[in-house]
This record gives sequence, structure tokens and C-alpha cells, in this order.
Amino acid sequence: MNRIFLIGFMGAGKTTVGKELASRLDTTFLDLDQEVERTAAMSIPEIFAAKGEAYFRQLEEDVLKEIVRTDAPAVIALGGGTPTIPGLMEFVNGVGTSVWIDRTEEELFDRLLAEKEKRPLIAELSPEGLKQRIAGMLDQRIGDYSKAAIHIPADVPEEDLVGEIVKRVGL
Repeated sequence: MNRIFLIGFMGAGKTTVGKELASRLDTTFLDLDQEVERTAAMSIPEIFAAKGEAYFRQLEEDVLKEIVRTDAPAVIALGGGTPTIPGLMEFVNGVGTSVWIDRTEEELFDRLLAEKEKRPLIAELSPEGLKQRIAGMLDQRIGDYSKAAIHIPADVPEEDLVGEIVKRVGL
């Protein structure tokens, strides 16, 4: 195993699954959002407020490319919007195995409603606005997510995700 990149919409469980997967594989887990915050010495909401989304996306790309400069194996959870950066999915697929954790709109809504204040792209939305934003963003991102080498469909129960990823990656 070299690198496994977990992609999917915000709230899909990339961090939770990534930690468990890395533990099971006895390897390092990295959360790109946390690495970006560490590099910027600011939280993601602070980065968005101070510098905007374009700056944040460039920082994401730069930090990710720095992470993969070494050949160290790792499980890396990407941000929900990271795959939308032009050329990034091709880069990721060239340096590791990408795994799309797909979840239903209903699951995403339930998870995100409880934690939306931590997420700058949805923080100010009403519940109805959140539903609409999820549907719209998923529609925009589906083409990028579908570039993943492996797709874990939404019908795989949450408790089976790690085992399914291990099986499909061939570990």
C-alpha cells in the first residue's frame, strides 16, 4: 500500500473512515483540512473569511502536493471540494489510489445540519437552503468524484466502509 486518498462530499465520513482505515493498515492518517489549517495557522472558516475560496483551494493543492513529496504510505482524507480543483484528480490518481465514499443526500443533510456552523460553504443556510445546496453542489461535483479509481456506493452501510475499502483496494 502506498497512498489511499478518500474523497467525497463534506459530511461523508472521510475523516472517521480514514482514521479507522489507517489504524487497520498500521499507517499514517492525514486530514488535508487539518494540514491546511496547520500550514495557514488559521481555521478553514477564518481562511475563507480573510482570503476567499480561491485562495483556500490553491492552498489545498499546494499542501497536498507537499504531503505527497515523500513516498511515505498514508491514508489521506481530502476536503469535499478538493477534487474540483482542475487537474487534481488526475494528479491524485497518479500518486495513489482514490476512493470515493458516496453517501445519500439524506445522510449528508442529517450530518451537516448538526455541524454546519463549522463549514463556511453552508454555515448561514436554513435547513431548506442546506438541502438545496447539497443537491446543487453534489450535481456540480459528481463528475469530479466519479474520476476516483474506486467508488464505494451509498448503499454500503457505514459500519462496513473500512472493510469494503480494504477489499476493493486489494489490501
